Amino acid sequence: MSNENPASRPAGEAQFAVWLRPSEPQYGRFQAIIRELARSHGTPLFAPHVTLISGRKHDELRLPEKIARWAGEQPPLSLAAGPIDVTDERFRALFLSLVPGESQALFSRARGELSIDSDFRPHLSLMYTQDLPRARKEGIARDLIDRLPDKEIHFDSLQLVESGLHVWDDVTAWRVLQTNLLNLSQRKC
Repeated sequence: MSNENPASRPAGEAQFAVWLRPSEPQYGRFQAIIRELARSHGTPLFAPHVTLISGRKHDELRLPEKIARWAGEQPPLSLAAGPIDVTDERFRALFLSLVPGESQALFSRARGELSIDSDFRPHLSLMYTQDLPRARKEGIARDLIDRLPDKEIHFDSLQLVESGLHVWDDVTAWRVLQTNLLNLSQRKC
């Protein structure tokens, strides 16, 4: 989900994330995979996304205005898909690695304007869990290789998401506050 460990943030503080949202029809295909994995393994259901940046939410950040401006100045992005990987971290349990490519400049801009010190390791999570053994997650990853939509993932919008007054662990409490389409008039040919 995030570039930092969301569980390490203080409880009771609103947290935010800026997500890159995949374009249709890829969004729908990733959502179907996430839904199937959630149903089969008892893991949470969540929307397909790549976390661009995250941190503590406060009014001085003026997040809605900044995200709208970034989206208006940013053409749609395409990121090359890397391997499916697994870790023991809940929010990176099973994920599709992505090559930063075109998104690196947007991340650097967001990090600078929001004064957030974090690394950018773009990935699209497919499952959140700490309950499955690593070998089982590796088997699921092997089974998914031929089912992933494409070798390049396209993104057409930015979303502002908050955890509310809960830590990120409560996936059901996540709320999309705002969605801004990336600037289609700047699309690269």
